[in-house]
Amino acid sequence: MPIEITCPKCGQQSQVSEQLAGQTAPCLADADGNPMHSWRVLILPFIENGAPFARYRFDEPWDGPNNRKLAAEMPSVYRCPSDAPSGNNTSYVVVTDPGTMFDGAQSTSPEEIRHRASTTLMIVEVAGESINWMAPEDLDAQQMPFTIGGPGSGGISSGHAGGAEVAFADGSVRFVAMSIDANVLRALIDANAKIEMPPEP
Repeated sequence: MPIEITCPKCGQQSQVSEQLAGQTAPCLADADGNPMHSWRVLILPFIENGAPFARYRFDEPWDGPNNRKLAAEMPSVYRCPSDAPSGNNTSYVVVTDPGTMFDGAQSTSPEEIRHRASTTLMIVEVAGESINWMAPEDLDAQQMPFTIGGPGSGGISSGHAGGAEVAFADGSVRFVAMSIDANVLRALIDANAKIEMPPEP
């Protein structure tokens, strides 16, 4: 059963499968650990406009000769309506790193953190990052800045004035202000941290 998620700032309702958390890693990798297929592809059967899944081939890379033909069929839920059209690039990624919900080849189930699910980030907004929706590419917590920036800032970012949309492990979506303290943002990404949500702007 998919979780219905509504973006408070732009009113977009998107669907994020519960299978994203707890049953899949952020990508499928080959025998050497190289990323092959994104979670955005893996959850296609559970969202609207997920038809490309039936024609996607897992025996070739995401940008293989067959799969690259599907790039233009990006489901609309993978782009925030407030973002300028940017080809086949997505507005939504997960944060990966040990300690986050997506720790390499493993992921954390919302049931495992049910007392912290409402304060643990699962999906974040990015703008201007040129991440193809099919690419097994997300934000690395060891490399991203712990700030909320504007388009192209290299981390959680948005075209919304004053902040960005983020989705939590309980399926809720909140607007996080650019003024958020870096230590608070780190704690929200940490699946093991206990923290109270700062008030929305």
